[in-house]
Amino acid sequence: MRKIFYVAMLFSLFCLMGNSAISPVQTQNSNTTKKVFPKPAGPYNIGTQNFYWIDESRNETFTKDPIDKRRTMVQVWYPTDQKIKVKGYPYIANPDEFGDSKRIKKFLNIRTNSILDAIISKKLEKYPVIIFSHGMDNSRFTNTSQVEHLVSHGYIVFGIEHTFFNRSQVYPDGYKIVGNGYPKHKKIKDDPKQTVKNDFEAYDNLEKNIWLKDAEYVINKIRGLNKFSKSKFYNRLDLNNMGMFGYSFGGTTTIEICSKYPDIKAGVNYDGPKVGDAWKKGLTQPFLFVERKDVLKTRKEVEAAGRDYELYLENRKVKKFRDKTFFDITKNINYILTLSGTSHKHLNDHGLLEPQDVKLMDVKLCHKILNEYTLAFFDKYLRNKNSDLLNRFPGNYKEAQFKKK
Repeated sequence: MRKIFYVAMLFSLFCLMGNSAISPVQTQNSNTTKKVFPKPAGPYNIGTQNFYWIDESRNETFTKDPIDKRRTMVQVWYPTDQKIKVKGYPYIANPDEFGDSKRIKKFLNIRTNSILDAIISKKLEKYPVIIFSHGMDNSRFTNTSQVEHLVSHGYIVFGIEHTFFNRSQVYPDGYKIVGNGYPKHKKIKDDPKQTVKNDFEAYDNLEKNIWLKDAEYVINKIRGLNKFSKSKFYNRLDLNNMGMFGYSFGGTTTIEICSKYPDIKAGVNYDGPKVGDAWKKGLTQPFLFVERKDVLKTRKEVEAAGRDYELYLENRKVKKFRDKTFFDITKNINYILTLSGTSHKHLNDHGLLEPQDVKLMDVKLCHKILNEYTLAFFDKYLRNKNSDLLNRFPGNYKEAQFKKK
């Protein structure tokens, strides 16, 4: 009998988004609906469905059970002609996934613009496919703002759940986990260079051995859905026009997938570091990098943010070296969108769900910019639709500098 992995649940603000369930549930305090996500501007309504998959070919390395296999939840969003009758699909559909956590209660009334198990629109025979990879302490739906915008314009998006990097989850079969997969930071006294070197090597291995393989597995499952005659996605996925985007470490995974699989035609990275192997190999596909201006400059500012100044400087040095190496050897078209006055959390739903520093960019404006550039980029490289937005430098917004490299 498979051993269930029970751990006391931990929950941080950064991972407040958790995981959707296979089906929605009613909550005691769901009398009112909080509107966070505006209705997307595209011509399609949005359907959604969840999958629970177990990769029998991969042993789970984050439990002690030798026969444990790698699990993943995947949520898909797709164009539909159906309309929302009462309320959209809940952002957090099953709060029981989080045990007795009290910190998510204020998010239980949030509804999306999606309809559970809707019928795929018949306006097109097939729709281009985009894969989404979340950041650490996040979940498969933590960039719902961007996903719904893309789907409303005719894309099918599959969101990957990277198990043990989403803090806590209860799976449909009762299997329980709490995120414990993060590499342990080991500070070597008076040696910031070696400390940072060890950190980068740990994340390089994590990317290659876990996150990349998660994405590969999901891509293969997507291909299977397209061939499975009993699936609603049977012959509806345009697998000749596939793209990928990711937030933070999910953006890193996007770089890795694009480097390894040239048939993934375009990729977008929201503020993810260059770790793994791709930074030494470059890319051949067009790519959009979304970056933030570093607001920490002085020792006082860095230390006020709770960071070690010497480690901070060494970390920046390594990042700059990897960036230069990557752009020197890459053979693709790179677009770089640099956002001023933003935090890391601005670039996913967290910025919309939680109040942000009023001194920073308005979060709704940030998501407007993200949505416009992400859609224009994928339209150009997955649909052959030219956009003036990608030909305007330094861009349409004073808060966002756009360039081609």
